[in-house]
Amino acid sequence: MTEFGIRPTFRSDAARRIEAAGRAFAEAEARASGAGAAAAPRTAAAHVPAAAGPPPRGPGACQRIIAEVAVKHDLPVRDILSDRRARALIPARHEAIWRCVMETPLSLPAIGRVFHRDHTSIGHAVMRHHLTTGAPLPRGMDWKAGRRKRHPPRAAAVVAVAGGAGETP
Repeated sequence: MTEFGIRPTFRSDAARRIEAAGRAFAEAEARASGAGAAAAPRTAAAHVPAAAGPPPRGPGACQRIIAEVAVKHDLPVRDILSDRRARALIPARHEAIWRCVMETPLSLPAIGRVFHRDHTSIGHAVMRHHLTTGAPLPRGMDWKAGRRKRHPPRAAAVVAVAGGAGETP
């Protein structure tokens, strides 16, 4: 607190709302599992998709996933959404992007808007997460299958030359 009674803040409102949503979600999961609210604050709950109802829609679903991944990796949400490329942030960011693609019906451009990135960067992050962890590729994103197949070269046609190969006419 300052002398005027106002607490200085260095986080954006969006980051605060995302972290609050993550805490609320963790508390709700703890109540549902019977563990109580005391065990929920900093533990990463195992991800169990909801069985009833449609999948969560909109950017709010991605924000919840980002908050869960931030708690799991013990990172602030603002670091996952930032432009920083520190070695400790990349796996967390790729996991959050991969989970958003897997668990929400949002398109890659829509997820890119949540993460402040281009849709091609989102696709690259999904592919990198797949290659580093062995996680399945979502929604048929097997980009190698979409490329043209290279056929083996055709066998050279045997041309019968009158008189042989080394003779001149």
